[in-house]
Amino acid sequence: MVELLKRLIGAARNRDGQAEALEPEPGAMAAAGGAAGPAQRSRLATRPEAILQEGLAAKVLHGWLGNRQQTLYPLVLNLRNLGERERALLAEIMAATLAAGRTPPSEDRGGAARRTLARLGAGEGEVRRLDAALERPRPVRDLLADIQDAGIGPHAYAASLLAADSREPASRAWLGYLAARFALPPEVVVSLDRRYRQ
Repeated sequence: MVELLKRLIGAARNRDGQAEALEPEPGAMAAAGGAAGPAQRSRLATRPEAILQEGLAAKVLHGWLGNRQQTLYPLVLNLRNLGERERALLAEIMAATLAAGRTPPSEDRGGAARRTLARLGAGEGEVRRLDAALERPRPVRDLLADIQDAGIGPHAYAASLLAADSREPASRAWLGYLAARFALPPEVVVSLDRRYRQ
């Protein structure tokens, strides 16, 4: 009994701190499934790197989700960053917005839309497209379908905000329709309204 107590309290411990009497035989541990063989030790050695990569990926994803409105929706409407087709579609949606009011668009509002296009980086081609769409607009259904196909619904909504007269109920109804048609989340609509509404 005394010998057993000595072994348990470490009297037979080696200099490196091992207590062989308290450690089971390697074969017994492997049979019990608790031993870490060479392959398992190798996997455990690479585990910290995997944990680090998973943690970093989770943080990047969390950051992207936290700022998804900024990455998916335009903070600044700059036509220079868009292709020719997209710029033409935005000119057309501005013309459709001008025509959505109760009264035909006045020369003042038409001139304001042209100046807005120029300020956004449009060229003569987009101004001509605006004028042509004001004179002979194409069906709204086709225009909105082309905008959705181009993936610029939020941009089109922002351009419409710049052209709309927010005092007119018809213009507000048109903007509401565009937000629903382009499936813009309510918080995005509020953000774009605050940034672009005239």
